[in-house]
Amino acid sequence: MKVRHIIFVFILFFAPTLSMGQTIDDAKKWYLEGNYAQAKPVFEREYQANPTNAPLNQWLGVIAFMEGDYRKARPLLEFASQKNILESYLYLGQLYTKLYRFSDAEKEFAKYEKANRRNKEALAKLTTHREYADKLKRLTNRTEDVQIIDSIIVPKSDFLTAYKLSASAGSIQPINKFFRHQSNNNQVLFINERQDKIYYSLGDSVSGNKLYTMEKLLDNFGNEKRLSESINQNGSQAYPFVMPDGLTIYFSSTGHGSLGGYDLFVTRYNLNSNAYLTPNQLNMPFNSPFNDYMMAIDEEKGIGWFASDRFQPKDSVCVYTFIPLSEVTLLES
Repeated sequence: MKVRHIIFVFILFFAPTLSMGQTIDDAKKWYLEGNYAQAKPVFEREYQANPTNAPLNQWLGVIAFMEGDYRKARPLLEFASQKNILESYLYLGQLYTKLYRFSDAEKEFAKYEKANRRNKEALAKLTTHREYADKLKRLTNRTEDVQIIDSIIVPKSDFLTAYKLSASAGSIQPINKFFRHQSNNNQVLFINERQDKIYYSLGDSVSGNKLYTMEKLLDNFGNEKRLSESINQNGSQAYPFVMPDGLTIYFSSTGHGSLGGYDLFVTRYNLNSNAYLTPNQLNMPFNSPFNDYMMAIDEEKGIGWFASDRFQPKDSVCVYTFIPLSEVTLLES
């Protein structure tokens, strides 16, 4: 018992000291390896003691940016940029792009280009980010005039509770509620009004999720079919919703030229070719540089919903309620 007591006292009093023994050099090594979780507490400890240290602002700003915490990242990266920390130009430019501050983004990109004018690898990386910024800027000119009537922030694990569909619109549920063997991976299954057809997403982290359908056969569902390749291309396809016509399907995809993460798409089934037409990417504000998914439209109620994690904490999502329009009207400014 005495030996156990000595070991306990050692751990209690000396473990924090061992943790504090991790040096800034250790943290920089982890940072360069992309091991941000291990580097972050060391940088934060140093930052508390020296908040005006420019490299620390840069490192913590990049970590916050990579974690999706843009509110925290912005002042850190702006401070580092003012102190002429080279890499902060590139990350701050990317952050401004996601905030639609395109002129500010280009100023940061220009500073990065000037500092790396002889570095071909850095310039190639910059070209990719500039092309993305140009693409996003063009798409902002196709922003629909949409009337958002409500929004609610809910846990990602329970976001379907915000969708109040009429019976005529069908139903959506977590996939593991229908397929008991499936894990709770935030995927969704759609059942049509007659409850004789289902649409769902299956896959893995390597090849990505693809959309499938099954029909009611007596007491069970069967005859599984993978939807046509016009939908199931590269990336993951998920969050299906089929309109009452049985032909129009909304879904989300990380492929098809997505702006980042999941984007919302719509297509129709062509009865002549027995395949879906090439999907159309929805305009802003339905899509953004963040994850946008689970479009559902209730024709009986005359309202629709979609979810987005733009500027939300990791475990939360905002579900927007809007009034669908029969014709697309773009904003003039």
